[in-house]
Amino acid sequence: MKKRVFILLFLTLVLTCRVQVLAGEIENHQLLAEEILERPSGRGFIYEFAYLPQAYLLLEETLISDPDNYNAQGFMAEYLIQAPYLLGHHPKKAIKILENLPSFGDEEQDSLTACRLGRAYLLDGQREKALSALNEFLSIYEKNEAAKAELAKILAQVEKPFQVSFYPILPFNEVVLGAGVTAKYRQFSPNLSGSYDLSYDLFYYNLSAKYTFTLPTWAELGYFRESNSLHPGYHYQDGLKTQFTYDNGLGSYFNLALFAGEIGRGDKMKEPVNTQLATVFAASHLYDDWGKNLSYSFSATFGTVEKENYQVYRLRLPLRYHNYRGLLFLGHINQGREINMHFNNLVRGYGSDDREGVNLVLLCLERSFNLFHRSRKPFLGALQWRIFTDLGTVYNDQADFALQKSVGTGILYNTPLFDICLDLAFTEEGMEPVFAFVGKVF
Repeated sequence: MKKRVFILLFLTLVLTCRVQVLAGEIENHQLLAEEILERPSGRGFIYEFAYLPQAYLLLEETLISDPDNYNAQGFMAEYLIQAPYLLGHHPKKAIKILENLPSFGDEEQDSLTACRLGRAYLLDGQREKALSALNEFLSIYEKNEAAKAELAKILAQVEKPFQVSFYPILPFNEVVLGAGVTAKYRQFSPNLSGSYDLSYDLFYYNLSAKYTFTLPTWAELGYFRESNSLHPGYHYQDGLKTQFTYDNGLGSYFNLALFAGEIGRGDKMKEPVNTQLATVFAASHLYDDWGKNLSYSFSATFGTVEKENYQVYRLRLPLRYHNYRGLLFLGHINQGREINMHFNNLVRGYGSDDREGVNLVLLCLERSFNLFHRSRKPFLGALQWRIFTDLGTVYNDQADFALQKSVGTGILYNTPLFDICLDLAFTEEGMEPVFAFVGKVF
């Protein structure tokens, strides 16, 4: 029975590769997305969470089918400007879209582009470019009321030398909830945050200060008690950290960090250990287009515990082609006796498996399907069904190597930044429900 389920789901994954949205439906998708975006704002986050992801998906489907649809590109830029941060607010992406739109030779259309570009520049902290874009448009259409009003709004805003903002900490890839506050004075930004890890019953905090050299480059120094992503098998790290970061906001990311302090599992029976380390993390898009993306992320950590050296290497290659997603994940740990790091089994359906190892191999493939993408009911528009298959293992040596596999199906709520997934995974040992927040390449 289990083999039949495995074969059936795998064949469905393969045989649906030619399923496409009919061209006639695309225009209706765009119209519904525009209708959602043109609704009055200010109805609260729950309302936005119920409808805005649907608008994003509909516009994305339109642009996958017709990449040169400039009207849809303009509305996608509008989405990236007005959406909340948690639902894909991204002024830099909006700027990239709007800067590449051609002049339409039509006052109304060009006015929309100029006003959107001005707002996107302003949100990205580029006030002078916002003024320049609007003034350039008004040099051609001097009496355009929309552009004049947008320009007046920007001129009326007084740049505050000191700013304070609050932000949430939400469980994209870990069950961690919290909040933080950051202040900004010119290039200097102190930060204070606190959060709670529901999985391991741990409290985290962060007291740090950041100095921004240029817009995409900054350095940070602080005391951190945070979730430990550098040492597999350890749940927290607590100590001093300094880091240098470059992030252009469009997929290219580099981080160099130095840490000295304690790492532990939050288990009273297992004592924490002290370590000093340096880590390098790099990520970038290798290819990026509407509905198509190939990216990589690589991290290397070098540290010492009681005069023994250790290294941790990880490589992730996420791939997307329309409604198909894939992931290749490789990891390796080289360590001595004073530290006991290990990778856990990430093959879905083996969550209760106690298998551990210093080597990690994982291959994931999945296909998602729209369910109610044209529904006008809350939440239904971004609800999808998916099927998936995983193949991988964790092991210590060749004698310990044994591939494990699973297939499964489930539903997910698809948002630009993350998916909320409820799956049922079938393995050779049985079936297991899997609930997860899954962050996405965006």
